[in-house]
Amino acid sequence: MKKQEILKALEAVKPGLAHKDLIEQSTSFAFMKNRVVTFNDEISVSYPIDIGIEGAVRAEEFYSLLNKIKTKKDDEIELTQEENEIRITGKKIIAGIKLQSEINLPLDEIDEMGDNWEEVPKELFSALKLCVFTASRDMSRPILTCLHCSESKEAVYASDSYRISKANVAGIKQGFSIPATIINELVKYNFSHYQVKPNWIHFKGEDGILFSFRTIEGEFPVEACEENLNVSGEKIHFPSEMGEVLERSEIFAKRETPLDQEVQINIKGKRLTVSGQGDSGWIKEKMSVSNTVKKEINFVINPIFLQQILKETTACVVGEQLILFSSKAFKHAIVLCNE
Repeated sequence: MKKQEILKALEAVKPGLAHKDLIEQSTSFAFMKNRVVTFNDEISVSYPIDIGIEGAVRAEEFYSLLNKIKTKKDDEIELTQEENEIRITGKKIIAGIKLQSEINLPLDEIDEMGDNWEEVPKELFSALKLCVFTASRDMSRPILTCLHCSESKEAVYASDSYRISKANVAGIKQGFSIPATIINELVKYNFSHYQVKPNWIHFKGEDGILFSFRTIEGEFPVEACEENLNVSGEKIHFPSEMGEVLERSEIFAKRETPLDQEVQINIKGKRLTVSGQGDSGWIKEKMSVSNTVKKEINFVINPIFLQQILKETTACVVGEQLILFSSKAFKHAIVLCNE
């Protein structure tokens, strides 16, 4: 087989690998029924490929070796099973990697796929990317660590109790929730259909990829989100230079992870001030807004997230408790921290 064909299949199923062997073979590629499969208890991914071998092989070593074998574009490598190992043979190389002939992954835990597949809405993945930063990371309320795709509202929601994001998505036929931690992996694929089961959600693509993930128990508070997205009050527009100001504030807003960065926003009269502070220093920058606000406004936000919001809309409404950014297809509300 061509090396690139094998690597393409292995790359496709990587999101289903675990970092540690929490369950047997969860750090392995399993070759079975003309597919390669991974399973880490939360995610399972499979991709069609027939290498003529049945069994499980350690993922890190197998992928790294194949990736480092130098071949020309059309060169092929040979994979054969020799007792308890996969033998890899190229023009100038031969290697063997241990193979477990018995597949021990608990794949029977995954809800079986039926025939009731629904088409993936066109705007779904762009909406997920737009809202993912709002999801909570606090596992004391697991459902808020998910993004919810609502069939009745035709929208994607996310909230951490202090912020709410909503992006309109037409054509959601089955409602479901997706753990925010897998969104970055999920949006890399070109899925055509999905299916909702009691304990697992399945996505599939025209190339034969199957991506399944375990659901999280709980009912997402859609109605509470809708209620809090109805904000009335003063309207203001953020200035055009706000993006550049936020980029400078990021220098001192850095934390261990980008998700932990934050800047302080203060609006008083017609003066808007952005303040960032970190271990290495601090910054404070002032600019003007389009109109005079009657009541002083204070809120804290991640500068990267605010830049994303401002790409959608620079207009907002300031209410008694919330500030609401709103465009035709997207809304984002933040709790104010006024004294």
